[in-house]
Amino acid sequence: MHPATGQLLHHHIRTFVMDRSGSTHHPINTGFTSRPYRGACHEWWANTDVIAFIDYETGVHEVDLSTGSSEHVWKEPLCHAHSDPSHRYYVADQSPYTWADKPCQVLFFDRKTGRRVEIASGLPQPPGGYANLRSRYHVDPHPQFAGDHVVWTSTVNDRITVALTPMSELL
Repeated sequence: MHPATGQLLHHHIRTFVMDRSGSTHHPINTGFTSRPYRGACHEWWANTDVIAFIDYETGVHEVDLSTGSSEHVWKEPLCHAHSDPSHRYYVADQSPYTWADKPCQVLFFDRKTGRRVEIASGLPQPPGGYANLRSRYHVDPHPQFAGDHVVWTSTVNDRITVALTPMSELL
């Protein structure tokens, strides 16, 4: 949002990779034009050569920087996601951007087997209107791996808390 005009300006290509010297750079997800709440977003390093990102409508995609190849890893609408250090397991939320219309989910995915597990299937909208607060601080589940657990933000019982799910319950 432009501070003087109030006009919403949005990027069209979100993720670029640049060498350390700053002499070369290139986009990694040109096929996923970014726009508010659609397109490529929420990228992370999946391993030393692979950058993963979410396309809100189609799921997790990965780009291998050493070969330039891409792969559509998890095929369903998702919002925030991360992979574990082994690059086999993924977690994601779906979708806090539509929380006012339907409960949010926290999901687990095994890339090798294709197995999908609902960690939380009906998170209620956060209390106090936090779900509609699209600011620097928001309480979307944002699941991630932490050792032998998945850690995420819960809104159960009209409270905002940190939840831990043991990996042993998901495998």
